[in-house]
Amino acid sequence: MTERIAFIGFGEAGQAIASGLRESGIERIAAWDILLPQAAGERLKAAGDKLGIRLATSAEDAVAETDLIVSAVTAASSLEAARSVEPHLTGSPWYLDINSVSPGRKQETEKLLAGKARYVDVAVVAAIHPARHRTPLLIAGPHAEAAAPLLRELDMQLSVVGPQTGAAAAIKMIRSVMIKGIEALTMECFVAASRAGIVDEVAASLKNNYPALDWNRVIEYNLERMASHGVRRADEMDQVAETLREFGIEPLMAAATAARQQWLADLGVKERLGDRKTENRAELIPLLQARLRERPAEDWLAALDAAGVPVGKVRTVPEALAAAAAAGRPATQAVDHPTAGELDLVASPIWGPTGPTSAPPLLGEHTAEVLAELGRSNEEIEALAGRGVVRLG
Repeated sequence: MTERIAFIGFGEAGQAIASGLRESGIERIAAWDILLPQAAGERLKAAGDKLGIRLATSAEDAVAETDLIVSAVTAASSLEAARSVEPHLTGSPWYLDINSVSPGRKQETEKLLAGKARYVDVAVVAAIHPARHRTPLLIAGPHAEAAAPLLRELDMQLSVVGPQTGAAAAIKMIRSVMIKGIEALTMECFVAASRAGIVDEVAASLKNNYPALDWNRVIEYNLERMASHGVRRADEMDQVAETLREFGIEPLMAAATAARQQWLADLGVKERLGDRKTENRAELIPLLQARLRERPAEDWLAALDAAGVPVGKVRTVPEALAAAAAAGRPATQAVDHPTAGELDLVASPIWGPTGPTSAPPLLGEHTAEVLAELGRSNEEIEALAGRGVVRLG
């Protein structure tokens, strides 16, 4: 049995798996996380001390003489994590890459570690709690079949999906289009339902189309997942989008899901809960509403623009006119009026050369002309004016 295990990345997933392995009898477990030297690493240190995990002083220290490495970092950091250990690997340890990244990224990492470690593409296909190290896994790659008996000795639950690195990642990434997409749709749907005062009615109506689902449970679970893990899930959805591109598919829905996940993370709901998890929608939805009201429009414009979401502010009329002028395309044009003097009027919305904006007509200025076009004679028009029916300018 593997006796020495090192974790690179000691966040929720790393802690969960490490705690399960520790309780199952593995005593020599080390962990390194780039946050450990920082103030944000105090919670990681406390978790390590509680679990009996040796907290390393560096990536090199963590992997020294190890038999198996579990890489459990953020999606954006997976390749950098491999680079941090590659010069220090000896004895060809197993390298379990459980990060939620695209098949292409897994293949790039495998190439980086070639000759230094036995790389295994691993996909975690269920929530890490409560099963922890027994959470269902998919594994793939040239070393997957050889690794399977070892991992099963550690009481890990897994299926080998093939000898091609990236095969497990492909399943994980493509299923996330649905799993995390439904989360984002849930949040968007029920924040809107809350605004309209029809949360219960919308939840009940969904049962008509999907009678097998407990929608009250689905809603609360999905909201909690986004509130607790929005940043990580947004990163993962960026990798999902990259996966779709690798397969020649434009990731319209995946990109929108990433933006919505990041949007919720930016609300700071997790921080408002004090990192406490709750699936109580009666608490989560009002908290979302409150955070939406607190942040100014400019914050949302910057966040959504950074996420690649087309966005524009709903402005008052004076704000719209000022914004157009600041952009170099004034929305008004000064004209001379024979009785009111100079007036600022709305300019033509048509881009390109246009004629000058005309001043508003005086009362009755065009009455005779219009009536003539309608077939009235001069005598009829004069008669109408004489009886006070119309006024002539």
